[in-house]
Amino acid sequence: MRRTFPWQALCAAMIVVMVVGFLLPNVMVAPASASSPQAGAGQDVGTSQLGPGVYNTLRVYGRDNEGAGNALTLDPVTGRAPEDPPYTDVGSIFDPQGPQAPRKDFITWDPIWMHEEYTPDENQRLYQDIYISGINGSEKVYFRMWYEPRHLDKDLNADGSISETVDIVYPALMQEFTYQLTDIGYTPGASPSRLPLPAVGNAGSTSFVFPMAMRAGDLFDGSGNVDTTSGNARFGYGLTSLDANFDGAGDIVNIDSEATLATKLGLPAGTWLDFDRDKGAG
Repeated sequence: MRRTFPWQALCAAMIVVMVVGFLLPNVMVAPASASSPQAGAGQDVGTSQLGPGVYNTLRVYGRDNEGAGNALTLDPVTGRAPEDPPYTDVGSIFDPQGPQAPRKDFITWDPIWMHEEYTPDENQRLYQDIYISGINGSEKVYFRMWYEPRHLDKDLNADGSISETVDIVYPALMQEFTYQLTDIGYTPGASPSRLPLPAVGNAGSTSFVFPMAMRAGDLFDGSGNVDTTSGNARFGYGLTSLDANFDGAGDIVNIDSEATLATKLGLPAGTWLDFDRDKGAG
């Protein structure tokens, strides 16, 4: 499983991208490429292997570990290609024809708009806490998916190549979620109608909905102790919950800088929390 969190800005929008790779032990996946099924160790489950009355209505083809992002980017530490190439062309996050969009087949789902008035789901209470520079806001979540028959989870020997015998490699459905702050302007009955627009907020007075925790069942055993031995614990599901303190209610994510966080912690005026060791430069 992998998750990447590059911060990007587009049209004064605040965007967070999360990519999740799901291992496929017994799931229908398409060949590595339409022209060369053997390339990339692709897998194809025929209709004879499906249950009664089950038919394939959608197939997604992939090749090796080709996915989204800038494939020419190098890891600044190893000097080699990273497992998860970042976006350097922000438009490709939304543009299906962008130069850094997934290179093979991919599916783009309808976005979800999270608004305290128009989205009556189980997290509606949490949407009331979305603020953009202290002003009531909303949020959109975009979702697209592609297939990597040789997903490189971890390049263990840092040689920049894929080896099933050395590295952590497996077929995976990659799911990309893009979280974007938007204003609350929505007038469907007006002519012309207005849809929510991308927005950007200041650190210290901006908050948004984002999965930043683990489900209690993924972290603790039945006795309330941290689970380190079960198959569930060893799998490593990553960020699966909005509930940071396991009280059964979702929690909002506050956006702070080193300076605004120091103020909230009650540190003396002018004090910086220097997380990146740049001596308060940013």
